[in-house]
Amino acid sequence: MIRKKVTVSSGAVIMAAVIYYLCDSKTLLAVFAAALAHELGHMFAMQVLGLRIKAFRIEAKGFCIDYCGYAGAVGHALAALAGPAAGLFYALAASKMGNSLEE
Repeated sequence: MIRKKVTVSSGAVIMAAVIYYLCDSKTLLAVFAAALAHELGHMFAMQVLGLRIKAFRIEAKGFCIDYCGYAGAVGHALAALAGPAAGLFYALAASKMGNSLEE
C-alpha cells in the first residue's frame, strides 16, 4: 500500500477559518469543487508523465504537491498547465449544467 504524507500548516487552518466565517455553504462547496478539479488536473498529468507524487501540503498560499521524477521542461510545463485546464473544463461543465437547470 502506498501512503502519501499530508501536512496542514497553521496558516492554512487560520485561512480556512476566515473563509468559513465569510462565506456561505454554497460558496464554500463551489470553491472546494473548483479547487479539487484544479488539483486533480495536476495529479492526472503527473501520473501520465511518470512523475511520482510524494506528499501533499496545505498552506495559507494554497495546496502544494511534492513530487519526484523528471519529465523534461515541456513535461513540467504541461503538468503545471493541466490544473488551470481542468479548472476551465470544470467551469464550462458547471456553467452548462447551471444553464440547463434554469430552463
